[in-house]
Amino acid sequence: MNRNVLVWSVVLGFSVWVPCADAQTPPPPSTPRKIAWAETPKLAIREAKAAQRPILAFVTADRCGFCRKMDRTTWNDVRIIQQVEKQLVPMKLHAVEHRALVERLKVKALPTTILFTPTGQVITGAVGFLPPEQMTKLMQAARPVTTASRERP
Repeated sequence: MNRNVLVWSVVLGFSVWVPCADAQTPPPPSTPRKIAWAETPKLAIREAKAAQRPILAFVTADRCGFCRKMDRTTWNDVRIIQQVEKQLVPMKLHAVEHRALVERLKVKALPTTILFTPTGQVITGAVGFLPPEQMTKLMQAARPVTTASRERP
């Protein structure tokens, strides 16, 4: 008899618990956030103009080892994610898919990171792997542009 009570307790407890697990709750704090990359230049430009924020373009390729390293380290750093969310419109440019644009930008090596004004003027850029500390310094170059854009009437 005690065994039947235990089995039913487990079954009932589980059936009550399952719907709670499906409820729309925010992710726990330990769940890593990701950068919401614009996948096309048109989307990034549209968003940058609407928000009056510079564009952070990350030129990458699937077979680029240092690009993958930046995906694992720099772009997963909480400080970088927060700074990008607050200040920039991130756009990932795949070198093969956007070959013509990458050539027009004169990208010669991967990874390449470029900051643009919302109107498309280059602010600054860097070639090669950038750890979070160096990426923070690079993104700070966009701060005066962001501040000036917001101060206009």
